[in-house]
Amino acid sequence: MIGAKVIEHRGIIKEVNQYKLKVNLANTSSCAGCHAKAACNVSDVDQKVIEVLKVDEKQYQVGQSVNVSFEESLGFKALFWGYLFPFLLVLSTLFILFSFTSNEAFSGLGALAVLVPYYFGLLLLRKYFSQTFIFRLKN
Repeated sequence: MIGAKVIEHRGIIKEVNQYKLKVNLANTSSCAGCHAKAACNVSDVDQKVIEVLKVDEKQYQVGQSVNVSFEESLGFKALFWGYLFPFLLVLSTLFILFSFTSNEAFSGLGALAVLVPYYFGLLLLRKYFSQTFIFRLKN
């Protein structure tokens, strides 16, 4: 983790509970100049609410301004699992089904249908992904 590039965003605490903070990230002008904005969902919308684990005993309050950080390498990993791998899965399924059936309609529907179990699998693995993709408070 030493030397890892970090993406930072400024946010306002929306909700506080015992283990997590819900932070409202507002799109700022700094997103326009960021080199990772193409891979960052935060730059796509005006406001985004994320969960941040509380790792210290510091008292946080609703409305408090905080800096939230995320490792850039994890952003590309999320991009892979959310967009690139499903695209490759659909494309390969399309070609495989078409080579066996020579039916374009069946191949196209089958290729799209393969996304249902894929995203259901991601849903089942959400605990793993929530432990992998972690936002941190930067002091």
